[in-house]
Amino acid sequence: MKKLILFCIASLLILFLWFINRYSSIFLTMFVVFILYFFRDPNREINTDERLILSPADGRVLGVIEEEDLEHKKKQIKIDIFLSLLDVHVIRFPISGTISKIQYNEGSFLNALNKNAVVRNENVVLYIVNDKNQATVRMIAGFFARRIVCYRNTGEHARMGEKLGRIIFGSRVQLCIPIDKIGCLKVKEGDRVKAGLSVLGYLHFEP
Repeated sequence: MKKLILFCIASLLILFLWFINRYSSIFLTMFVVFILYFFRDPNREINTDERLILSPADGRVLGVIEEEDLEHKKKQIKIDIFLSLLDVHVIRFPISGTISKIQYNEGSFLNALNKNAVVRNENVVLYIVNDKNQATVRMIAGFFARRIVCYRNTGEHARMGEKLGRIIFGSRVQLCIPIDKIGCLKVKEGDRVKAGLSVLGYLHFEP
């Protein structure tokens, strides 16, 4: 309803400017179209197979790296996804689970493609756990992205593919999963992925 009201106001403003200055009207129309396109939130059929690791974001995979998790003293797989201005910016849960912790970290606003953006930029981290697995989703602000919106609260349970939050304009999302929780990976650097649809890999389930 709120979006409809804003759209009607913008339409009336465009009509008003058309009679005053047609160039201003054309510019405003293009701006409104871009904003509507950017804030789109398409419906998606989510695969609910609990063995899957779903992509938390739309965009291009910048890297798939094995590294040491210094906090938990064990190895993890880190997947970085870059969201351009043309990608859908709704972030989704990669696995089902309970949010054990939400951590906000202040920082700068480097270009999201910068390798230092992960550690230096403003970000929000969600820790997701269930009986057998765990994952960390880090929503990272970019040069244009100056606002991160988290839809959920600590202690809430969510199903894989459900909406987690949104980052305003170009940004970056990082997914970390302990290596011993991963059965196999199906993603590599350069791949294009979609939140809640693309399968990044399979979780390791013990019989």
